[in-house]
Amino acid sequence: MLARCCRTLDVLDRLDRALAEADSLMVAGSVGQLKAHPALAAAADQQRLLDQLVRALNLPLPGEVEGRRRSPAARESALARWRQERRGGAVA
Repeated sequence: MLARCCRTLDVLDRLDRALAEADSLMVAGSVGQLKAHPALAAAADQQRLLDQLVRALNLPLPGEVEGRRRSPAARESALARWRQERRGGAVA
């Protein structure tokens, strides 16, 4: 799983470089209309894949000894609680 994360990061890096070297983020479509550079959609797809792969690793959040599977919303809630506790505030 970790190797797949690394390969996905490599693909994202190549897409980022391709976009940085492109003259524009828009390209001409088949009938001359402007459309988004295809690397933009590919990069978004790869980013979503990377997010899923990293979540599947079940890495522990700060303050945890062992990670567990969470939905993105649950992960964000746990991180928000951790940040609040770290600032010394009460947890709701």
